[in-house]
Amino acid sequence: MSDALCNGLSSDNKLDWECSGCEEEFEVTVEFEPSYSAEKIVYHSCDMCDAKTRDIYEEERVFPFPKSLTGKKLCHRCWSEFYFKEMEESIK
Repeated sequence: MSDALCNGLSSDNKLDWECSGCEEEFEVTVEFEPSYSAEKIVYHSCDMCDAKTRDIYEEERVFPFPKSLTGKKLCHRCWSEFYFKEMEESIK
């Protein structure tokens, strides 16, 4: 049935489908129900550059996390810089 859905639906969201098990035909109506969720937006300060961001990098949320920064909260730019430095040092 997923193949039939990939081929697209008619304007009334119905499609004809033949069961491969019993070889009977069915008219399938596809119903779309929107679902929503919400979370409060929280801005964090980067512990290195003090930038405000919604997307904070911290040890429990991001892997891999630079060992030298355990316990810190970082913006993406600072995390990238420190992670890159740590990777360079590990290959020397």
